[in-house]
Amino acid sequence: MCIKSSHTSREESGDRGQHSVPAAIASGLAPTSHLPAHGIHGPSASSRNLTPLSPLPHHRAARHRDVVKETSGVDARRRRLQAAFTIDPRGLRRRRAVTRGKVTFCYYASWASGRPAGGSLSAADVDPAPCSHLVYAFAGVGADGLIQPPDDHGAGSYRKFTALARKHPNVTTLLAIGGRDHGTAAFSEMASTEEGRRRFADSVVVFLRRHGFQGLDVDWEYPTQRGGVPEDKANYVLLLRELRRRLHAEQLLLTTAVGAATSLVGTAYDVRAVAQSVDYISVMTFDYHTPSTHNVTGIHSPLSPLPSDVGDRSALNIRASIAAWVDGGAPRSKLLAGFPLHGRAFTLASAAARGLGAPAAGAGIAGPYTARPGYLGYYEICRKLKTEANWTKVYNNSTASLYVYKDDQWISFDDETTFTIKANYVLEEDLAGVMIWSIDTDDFIGTCSNRKNPLQKVIKETIGS
Repeated sequence: MCIKSSHTSREESGDRGQHSVPAAIASGLAPTSHLPAHGIHGPSASSRNLTPLSPLPHHRAARHRDVVKETSGVDARRRRLQAAFTIDPRGLRRRRAVTRGKVTFCYYASWASGRPAGGSLSAADVDPAPCSHLVYAFAGVGADGLIQPPDDHGAGSYRKFTALARKHPNVTTLLAIGGRDHGTAAFSEMASTEEGRRRFADSVVVFLRRHGFQGLDVDWEYPTQRGGVPEDKANYVLLLRELRRRLHAEQLLLTTAVGAATSLVGTAYDVRAVAQSVDYISVMTFDYHTPSTHNVTGIHSPLSPLPSDVGDRSALNIRASIAAWVDGGAPRSKLLAGFPLHGRAFTLASAAARGLGAPAAGAGIAGPYTARPGYLGYYEICRKLKTEANWTKVYNNSTASLYVYKDDQWISFDDETTFTIKANYVLEEDLAGVMIWSIDTDDFIGTCSNRKNPLQKVIKETIGS
């Protein structure tokens, strides 16, 4: 059954536990695929000449923050749409005793500061209010096996970023290392020896202390994959253990981001050993379905499988990915579900077929700010829908997702309604919280609604971080 308005339709079918950390961390610091194809780093710089600074002030991670209230009109709209999804958030909360103090890891793509006016976001302008943790992406592993600093974009960007935690004591700032474009080879080589792992960990501590970061997020995409070697699986754990030893001794956090594909569990990751080595694990539950991986349209971050998903395709969704990590031995108290603030865009092969599974000729048209075919930031999508006529919007009940189409352009993305439903899933499963990629593509100006950063805020309001 479909419920349609002039430009909107809904389809019925178609598509935390205690863990061991240093006492100082346990008492104050809160213990993180498919990322977009970015891996932008600055010029290679050796960390050998860096000198450690004195320990940073101790910051407590966010637990209770003021909740931004919505207008009654937005609340009413969300209630109507949630009813259409036949999901009662109160019912979800009754299924499992929910642990409060959820966390929200907000990733910031540092290259966003270089986008055109109207779409750029500098580190100094990041709003930390919706987040318990802010993560600066990305540093790398240099040819010398030491940390390769991230691009500072000529403006002291990461110093401005870590200053946010001094201004907002309930926020913790971390540095992410790796990313999809960084690849596997440098990680593999560095992690292959005890000496390599030790030297790298030493360089990390020096860099974090010098610039005020309070932890490291390891984003190796992915051990054993994309030119990696079988030994990566064990060496990844050994690297995490060495980093944990050095970072926890300095009262710094260690987290990691992992691929969402269930095939990676057991192949690339020793799940139980990984979970024992880090404070949080971000499962990057998005980009399941993109123009570069499929020649038909599909939802890129579905909560559940589509009725048409059979065989391996039935695992291309958030529930399946999280279940694989839980079944593998990762405690829910360390797992973060990935929420994307971007959409995936397709160019249709024919305007006559525009539903889920419709043939696609390739990637959709690039946006004016992110400038990547097949990839649009939420702020680019919502501006299209606000300023251009004749877009049709389809909410899909079974996957808690939506897509829009116009002419030969087709876009899968999330909005406040689908994020509310997915955030309630996080409560239902009593996960540690949410990771957001990436905050620089939210509607941070407030062009499309009556408030800034609506997607980040609806997540915070729902999970109570």
